[in-house]
Parts: sequence; C-alpha cells; structure tokens
Amino acid sequence: MRAPLKYVQSKNSLLLFYNEMGYMGKRWLFICSNSGYRNCHDKIEQSFAGQDDYRRYEVFGGVSSRSEVRRMQDIVEEDDIDVVVGVGGGAAIDTAKATAYY
Repeated sequence: MRAPLKYVQSKNSLLLFYNEMGYMGKRWLFICSNSGYRNCHDKIEQSFAGQDDYRRYEVFGGVSSRSEVRRMQDIVEEDDIDVVVGVGGGAAIDTAKATAYY
C-alpha cells in the first residue's frame, strides 16, 4: 500500500486527478459512497479526457464489511485493476484500503 506522497487541495483539484495520479496505472476502480459518486464522478472523468484508461465506478454498500471488501476484490481480479481509489467518506476510504491491502 502506498501512502500519499503528495496532498493536493483546491476548489477544482479533482480536475487534476489524472495529472497527479496517472502514473499509478491504467486500470482504475473507484470505490464510492453515494455522495462521493454524485459529487466527484464528472470531475474525475474530465481529468481523464483524452486518455484510454479503463475506469470502473462502484457505489459500495455503505458499510466497510468483509463481504463488501470481498465483492470489491472480485472486481479487482475480474477487471485486472491496477489502482483502487476511495471516493467519499471514511467507510468508502476504509473499503478501498482493505480491498487493496488484503
């Protein structure tokens, strides 16, 4: 698991997502809360403009449980995911970390 090497914060920092993180891989799984998906999806997609990277967005069940982590790990395996990203609050982040780590 990589710890953040850099912290980026600004009004439209999600528009810079690919520029900041694109080096990490070409196949992305975004594990999102409902509000994270609603508020971030379009800006993240704009950041990937012109890129052919594979992106999959999954709205998780709301609780970071073993079954939810296993469901996300199955997606990682099936879709040959390089990078797991948590989008939203603490439970989304916890689910993404557990998916990537275990």
